[in-house]
Amino acid sequence: MHSTSRIIMARDLIAAEILFLDEILAKGITVLDGKSVRVIGRLTSHNAHSCEATLSDPKGKETVYIDTTLLEPFEGVHVGGLYQVIGEIRTHSSVPGMILQARVVVCVDGIDVAMYRHAVGIQRKYFEQRGSELNINAGTVYSPD
Repeated sequence: MHSTSRIIMARDLIAAEILFLDEILAKGITVLDGKSVRVIGRLTSHNAHSCEATLSDPKGKETVYIDTTLLEPFEGVHVGGLYQVIGEIRTHSSVPGMILQARVVVCVDGIDVAMYRHAVGIQRKYFEQRGSELNINAGTVYSPD
């Protein structure tokens, strides 16, 4: 599954949006193509020779294909472990749908996934509220008088 997409340059990178596997699959490739995402899941397969892996929802319902070309040799990986993957969503001719081209993978075994999901929900509400406040205040001119 070696990617033929362009090389990712540091200046091209933006903060990865935290998403869950079900959200990635629900949004689809038309919305996410080229976007940076950060996702947690269980590594269900890994093939270093073909630079392919699969990441599944901890409950095992959703799966996304991972392109590990930028990471190989990806040593110390263990199938069944919980990992956080940061990368870009891409299309690929050999995989139906989309793949996540990984640029960072971190083992997060031991994380409380339910608590993580809850914390992400709180963070999203905060940013949504803050964004609304920033939009309201954007038209206000500050005067120290």
